[in-house]
Amino acid sequence: MRKRLLFILIIVIAFNMVGCKKAEEDDNEFIITDEEREVLKKSYKDLDEKERITLSIIEIKINKPESMATEEDKQNFERLQQEKEEYGERLAEINKSNNDEPLEVDRKSELETTVKNIIKNGDYNKVAIEDITINDDMGRDEEGYYIALIRLKFGPKNRINTANEMMRMYSDDIVATLANKGIEDISEAVVFWEDEYNNRSLKYAYEFKDGKFYVMDIMGE
Repeated sequence: MRKRLLFILIIVIAFNMVGCKKAEEDDNEFIITDEEREVLKKSYKDLDEKERITLSIIEIKINKPESMATEEDKQNFERLQQEKEEYGERLAEINKSNNDEPLEVDRKSELETTVKNIIKNGDYNKVAIEDITINDDMGRDEEGYYIALIRLKFGPKNRINTANEMMRMYSDDIVATLANKGIEDISEAVVFWEDEYNNRSLKYAYEFKDGKFYVMDIMGE
C-alpha cells in the first residue's frame, strides 16, 4: 500500500513539474526580457543586425493579445518604429543623390526585388507585402552575405490550424524558390506574418546550408 502511494506521489510531482515548465515556456512568448528592454532603450540607427532581428521578435510579443509588455515597452517600441521609418527615408535620399552607389547597395536592391517578385508570382491567396528588408549578416566573417526580413499579411479567414499550415507552406515555398534560383548570399531568411483574422503574429526563421533553406525557429503558432 505504501509503495503504491509513493508511486502515485512521484507521478503527481512529475506531472506538476512538466506543467510548470510548459507554463514557463508559454509565458516566455509574452514577456519582454531584460535583454530585449535594453534593445528598446537604444536608438534605431545604433542597433546592430542581431538587435534589429530582436526588435522584430519584440513586435510579435507586443502584438499578442496576451502580451505582458509594459506601457514603457510599447512607447519605446513605437519610438523605434518611427525612427526606423525616418532612417529608411534618409538612406533613400542619400542613395538617390549619390551617383556612385556601392555595389553592396545594388545587390541588396536586387535581392529585395527578387523576393518581391517571388511573392507576387507565387499564387499565394490573399497575401500582402508589408515590408522587405535586406540586412548585412554581421554574424559571418565573410562580407557579402545577407539576412532577408520579410513581413507579410495573411488575409484568408481560416481557423488557426489551417492558417498555420498555409503560412508555413507559403514561407517554405518563398525560401525554396530563392534557393532554386541559385541565390546563395542570403544566409538567413525570416518570414513574419500578421494573421488578421486570428489576431496574432507568427515568425518562421530559416538558415541557408548546403544549397537549401532549413527552418531553425518557429514562433507564434
